[in-house]
Amino acid sequence: MRIIFISVLLLFVANCAPKIKNFNQYIKQPILKSEYITKEAFERDKPNIVIANFNNRDNEIARKANLGNSMAVALENLLGSSKLVKLQDRRAFKNLEKEIALAELKQTGSYDGPVEADYAVSGEVSIADYQYKFIAERISYNAKKGEVYRVPAQHKYIATFSGNLKIYELPSLKIYEVVPLKGKKIRTEDAIVNRSWLFNTTIDSSMMKKEDFELVQKAGEVALTKNKHLIQNIFSNLRKGYILEKRAKGNKTIFKISLGKNSALKNGQKVKIYTVTEVENPITEEIKKENIELGMATVTDKISEQYAWILVKDAKLAARIRIGDFVTVTYKKDYLNNLLSTYTD
Repeated sequence: MRIIFISVLLLFVANCAPKIKNFNQYIKQPILKSEYITKEAFERDKPNIVIANFNNRDNEIARKANLGNSMAVALENLLGSSKLVKLQDRRAFKNLEKEIALAELKQTGSYDGPVEADYAVSGEVSIADYQYKFIAERISYNAKKGEVYRVPAQHKYIATFSGNLKIYELPSLKIYEVVPLKGKKIRTEDAIVNRSWLFNTTIDSSMMKKEDFELVQKAGEVALTKNKHLIQNIFSNLRKGYILEKRAKGNKTIFKISLGKNSALKNGQKVKIYTVTEVENPITEEIKKENIELGMATVTDKISEQYAWILVKDAKLAARIRIGDFVTVTYKKDYLNNLLSTYTD
């Protein structure tokens, strides 16, 4: 019932995504230009990222499941499909994992390798666990229909993952962000052979088969899936789309931004709009530039490879926006996908 409700809700949200009809009737509007936008800032592309294997040295099941590498590959797939970053080839950063481990140990350090990356992403495996449960046959009787319902006995296999994802600035190896990760993957099968002697126990790695280790890997993938929106929002804040043009038709105002299909932009996505201003420290009298959030807008169906148009419903907000202000895409938790991802196909 919950899955059906969420599906209907997602369908309703999709149907509410704004669509622009008769685009040529939207008249170009005069708009001020921010004094803080520069050509260098506008031409700055997505951040360059290198992903290192997760640290799984302290967990035997994780090591045998090659979880450190599988987590790195899953993260590459996640970030690659979102088009939020430029992924660098891990093979060009051979010593990165050792230098991250050394920096963690000394709580300071720097990276002396290739400088093509702006950030390094890795993590740690805290728990990689595998359990078996025997579920006895269940029989029920419907007195009104006079029917007997039988659910056969089942073997239930449960893999759990716990750890964290860490993002490091390069070359300083200073921690930029940490995301806690937890995931579970469940597989069931009809109990042809009774293994109830293993009931509710943690299985030793020597007893595990290939498909068991694969289930552990999938539990790690679930942990990433459940936190996908958090990871996306971190890197979305590092990728800016700039305001380029303003148009209006009646009470509708739209703005052209420098993000499009090549940044995986989709109709209905929400974006935050920021402006840059100077703020003075009253104590030091030091003046620094600061990003100030102005409000929210929605991506319309007018999306090309490099550009898109966003709808701003608030007239006061629309009047404040200038050329050179920027947007970042916001991502929300996918409840339906998270609900379904725990169980195997």
